[in-house]
Amino acid sequence: MKKTLISLATFLFCGIVAAQNQTNYENFLNIQFLILDQVQPLTQAERQQMDSIFYAEYAVPEFQDIAFNMAMSKTLTNLDYYKNYYRNALAKRAYIMYNDDLAFYSEKMGLSGASLDSIKPYLKNRSEEIALSEVCLIAFPDDLFAAKEYFREKYRKNISDVYLKTESKGASYNLGLVLQNREKLQLSDAQIDSIVGAAQVIKQLSKDSVITRKKNNRWLYERAYIMKFLNEGQVAEFSNIRSNDYALSYAHKIWQEAKSYKIDFDYDSVKVVKEVFNYQLNKSKINYIYRDEPKKLAEMENFLYKNSYPKILRQLAVERRKRYIEELDDKENLMF
Repeated sequence: MKKTLISLATFLFCGIVAAQNQTNYENFLNIQFLILDQVQPLTQAERQQMDSIFYAEYAVPEFQDIAFNMAMSKTLTNLDYYKNYYRNALAKRAYIMYNDDLAFYSEKMGLSGASLDSIKPYLKNRSEEIALSEVCLIAFPDDLFAAKEYFREKYRKNISDVYLKTESKGASYNLGLVLQNREKLQLSDAQIDSIVGAAQVIKQLSKDSVITRKKNNRWLYERAYIMKFLNEGQVAEFSNIRSNDYALSYAHKIWQEAKSYKIDFDYDSVKVVKEVFNYQLNKSKINYIYRDEPKKLAEMENFLYKNSYPKILRQLAVERRKRYIEELDDKENLMF
């Protein structure tokens, strides 16, 4: 009899708790529906679907707010519902992201106050749109990830245009050259940010007289950053870009010298310029990439010399030596 009474009491208690939970559940939903109705009255179908999803979600994590967000995300597409319902939460979330981004561009990339002021509107809009996507797409992780990437890409050009035009201008020749050729080098956004940040460091080092014309060490610091932030293929391509004008000028100079020695009739001018240009370009690239590895540098230069040293350079070396000996003989004859 005693066991029966205990079982009955337990049953009644559980029934009372269940009824209370159901009441709380219904009261919570009704209040939220009233809030949403102020934006636009929900349809009966929307209410029923949200009720069903909320009940299923609420039964698992037992967090009303998250469960209701999931119900909204799976049911409502009108963004005005989210903007109104999550007004305060969206403002707080966007504010946090905005300040995090601002700190990144200020502290990590060292942008000036003027540049920061110029990109603030873009950072603000971006943070607001990402915050909104987080509540709209909470039920769809893949779509949420894609949306965040979309908004970052949407504002990336506006933001980068500011610091590429203002922060990197005149900062350093080689880093500026990297940024000017960012598409050809296929730089990632992270690499661009890193190079811009490096340009700011070099500016400061110049102000502090660590980098000076007398020491002629600016390019060493530039190279250190380029080697750090670009991959091997990008460094090689950058070296070609960096040395292109010099290599071409050198090749034309060699051809003119060959003409002065009257040995040009043995060669085709286009072929000579191309061969000397390619050789000098590769030599410059080897010197740039392996500057910190003397043994490897010597091996690569030796390999290049043995396999592609232009014939005209060999002949010119002979002609120069002949001319030099002739000039010495002339001087000796004049002395006597």
